[in-house]
Amino acid sequence: MKRPQRLLALAFLSSTYLACGDDDDSHKPHPGVTVVDSAGLKQLADSTPTSLEYLAIGGPDFTVTEVVLPGVVTIEGNLEIIASPALTRVSLPNLQRIGSRLFITHNDLLEELELPELREADQVFVSQNDALGSLQLPNLTTAAWLSVEDNAGLQAILAEQLTTTTEDNALTLSVEDNWSLQDVSLPSVTKTDLLSVKGNHPLIELDLTSLVSVDSLAWLELEAVRSLALPALERCAELTLSAPGLRDLDLTALRVINTLWLESSSLQTLNLPSLEEGPFLHIHVPGLRQFAAPQLTTVDTLTIRWDWLEYVDLPVLTESCTELPPIPDCAAEVMLPNCTDLQVIEGCTCSAEPNLQLAECPAPQG
Repeated sequence: MKRPQRLLALAFLSSTYLACGDDDDSHKPHPGVTVVDSAGLKQLADSTPTSLEYLAIGGPDFTVTEVVLPGVVTIEGNLEIIASPALTRVSLPNLQRIGSRLFITHNDLLEELELPELREADQVFVSQNDALGSLQLPNLTTAAWLSVEDNAGLQAILAEQLTTTTEDNALTLSVEDNWSLQDVSLPSVTKTDLLSVKGNHPLIELDLTSLVSVDSLAWLELEAVRSLALPALERCAELTLSAPGLRDLDLTALRVINTLWLESSSLQTLNLPSLEEGPFLHIHVPGLRQFAAPQLTTVDTLTIRWDWLEYVDLPVLTESCTELPPIPDCAAEVMLPNCTDLQVIEGCTCSAEPNLQLAECPAPQG
């Protein structure tokens, strides 16, 4: 049986709020409103504004199950929906701009959040709304901060138009501890400051295909992801990627990175064709068979799990090979021909196409 719901639909009749007083005040936003009960909603409905200084909804006495605000177009400050124990649906179908923060938290029964026309919000925080199944912001293009955390039932985050704040500013993006999350689609994001995606155990799809740069840290813990494509990523200060089941990784555009820390038990091929600088490269991939970075010229620390490695392509790397295991001399001539501090096993025999696992070398002395 369908659960009965009380609906307060604030159908604002005017497209422009007409304030009392001088004509110069006619376009000023309505003063901010804090709504803690149904009476507060009725009072707001009677004022019919399209623009508000801020709007705050919630509190222990707020027992309305649905709030629909079709007339609100702009909120100059914050939109906050907090601790509304009965609320199941919020719809602002014509809201286009939030000047400051969208903050939605601790609404245990909230299932639907509808903001189809929202284009701009300085900060977006969505946390601890356990019944929310998806976060869809189809027209959001501008935000400085997007944080989606601790929403137990959330399965999808879709913001296909979101890019960055401005050309000079980067997005801070945090998606953490959403225990049912399977899909994150942010295909237009080009630049982030901090990027954190972790604790979302069933996540299988992460779309950041337009991401070009990460100014500080990219921390990705992707337990269920099998394929990760970051084909546009050129620069990243630090990338920590832990993905036990990862089988395919696309970092073809990556040119400069300060620290790369990669952990995976399934990846067999790592190809970094554009990488020129990588001071600290830690490749903890025991099943890795091929590793190529043909443009890499300088590195301070290079560590690679060597268990199953068959081929290395580092033709222009000149130093910092001391932490690599000893390599057969016949393979070194092809794979690392310019690395002066490489440990070499002398007197080995390789096939026409050298394979580290198949090289025949003299038995160790003593």
